Amino acid sequence: MDTPPSAGGGLALVLAGPIADALGYRALFWLPMLVVMTAAVAAHVLIPSSGAREPGRFSWTASALLAGWLICLFVPLTQASVWGWTSARVLGLATDDPERSHEGQPVGIRKKSTTST
Repeated sequence: MDTPPSAGGGLALVLAGPIADALGYRALFWLPMLVVMTAAVAAHVLIPSSGAREPGRFSWTASALLAGWLICLFVPLTQASVWGWTSARVLGLATDDPERSHEGQPVGIRKKSTTST
């Protein structure tokens, strides 16, 4: 199942140089767009529409959870070079647990506190 996409990706890497030399680097963006547009038109014309339609519902809860998850993913990735990779803000957003950052040490490196009673 994975052979055709792999072969297509490998072929694209080999053909990108000659295409860019002959048509310019912008052709590397326009030619795939033409292929996709041709496939979209062919799918619209050749694939029959299904007769059964049901009204869909929009899940506001799922949308809010997805938005929050994406924020917690991308903010630490984009701000880690400024805040520091082991900062409480980065670890707190990335792991959803600010307590995992103890004294600026990454999780797994921090030392366990030993208290005697």
